[in-house]
Amino acid sequence: MDLESVYDSLERGAISTLILGDPSIRFDLLNLLSGRGSIIYLDLSSFVSHLSVQGYVSAEGIVALNPGREGLNGAVAEICSISDELEALIFDSLPAFYYMNPYDIGERNRVLGVYLLLLKKLAKSSNAKLIVYTFPKPYGGIVGGKLIERLSDKIVSLKKKEGVVSATYVKGR
Repeated sequence: MDLESVYDSLERGAISTLILGDPSIRFDLLNLLSGRGSIIYLDLSSFVSHLSVQGYVSAEGIVALNPGREGLNGAVAEICSISDELEALIFDSLPAFYYMNPYDIGERNRVLGVYLLLLKKLAKSSNAKLIVYTFPKPYGGIVGGKLIERLSDKIVSLKKKEGVVSATYVKGR
């Protein structure tokens, strides 16, 4: 299954988690989405903001917010105040969230759960797809683990080999 088919299978108003076996898949998806409508990209890792400035990512219709450690609450509040119809909300990424968050793991999970549920509510009201990026852990599992497994309506593992993206559905179809 190609990346466009995977994207088309994601439900609007639901949390879809993409497990990225190769970080460059996020750029393939953004280039695929360019020009499809309004996309809010919560760029916690700064990769997309940096690369779009350098011209590596096509950015038509994409608003990248890079809130940094101190501005995450404000960025989520700003996103949740949007009343327009959106194509997608992208949360990039769980490892960056866990790294930049000063709380213990239990508190991080509670904060993440609140953010994701707020973003899901916005996705429903704006008819958008909510996409969360995470990565596999070196010794099994994914960053975000049980919380992501519970909150996600669909989880898709994406791998890239020789420029071709392949997908395996972990949860949902």
